[in-house]
Amino acid sequence: MTNDGGRSSRALVAGLLGTCAAALVLVSPTEAQASDEEAILGMTAIVGGAFLIGADIAFTAYTAAHISNHEQPADSWMIAQSVVAGAQTIAINAVTIYIGAEDDDEEGLELLPMLPAIWTGSLATFSTWTLATPGDESLNARMGLSVVAATNLAFTATAIGSLTDRPYTEPYYISIPQIAFMAPECVLAGIQAARDPDGRAGWAVLSAWSGVLAVHGVYSLVTRGVYGSERDYPPPETPTAAPTPPADPTDPYYIDPAVPALPPPPPVEVPAPAPAVVPTPIPGGASIAPGLSVIGLF
Repeated sequence: MTNDGGRSSRALVAGLLGTCAAALVLVSPTEAQASDEEAILGMTAIVGGAFLIGADIAFTAYTAAHISNHEQPADSWMIAQSVVAGAQTIAINAVTIYIGAEDDDEEGLELLPMLPAIWTGSLATFSTWTLATPGDESLNARMGLSVVAATNLAFTATAIGSLTDRPYTEPYYISIPQIAFMAPECVLAGIQAARDPDGRAGWAVLSAWSGVLAVHGVYSLVTRGVYGSERDYPPPETPTAAPTPPADPTDPYYIDPAVPALPPPPPVEVPAPAPAVVPTPIPGGASIAPGLSVIGLF
């Protein structure tokens, strides 16, 4: 087992180095002539993606070899597989949710990350399960259920992405395969829950999970068949104001809108008084003396 582990580790390192070297060769001269920041970002993305793909291939080969030989995988490999594949699963499903929320034209872009999500999710589930309960189940059954759980998680991501807009439905190319996978899984997991008292809780959770996804797929299929896509779905009804009751013509304050309004009356011109001379006392001094004043408009 020690020699096999050493050979596997050396094979993993050699494979990753070879993959990264191939990625460096694939960088085109035009990318090298771009700005330094773009070149660094592009190089990092290519090398990082090649490293992750190489790691996933190595994890898959290692896991498949131990399953075929009925050998318990090493904990060190399972820890590395849980960390690397688990982080990828979270990131890929987050991308699926984002694409499902933003793909208003329904071009099927959310299908692209589903297979990588199932791949990495299966590896992460298998390795985490193996670390938690080593040797409790057969490796074949453990990997099969890991693929089932990863598939459920991928369809859950598409369902979450569809919840961002009314009527909260998925397109046909998602809802039909979702029903085809989830409905039988719900039934079979329920039957297994009744037969397996020791693992009844896990089977019940799996049956409920797949059942919710199957119901959402049926809802999406029926709603799309009746109303079409989100763009054709009728808008929500808005409350309308109560109609105004008809006016009473006998009301003294009633104004008939059909009758033109009378023009306002012209202003009344008041003639100004003519200038006049009136007697006025003139104050000042030791006494008041009589005098005259002129009043009026000039």
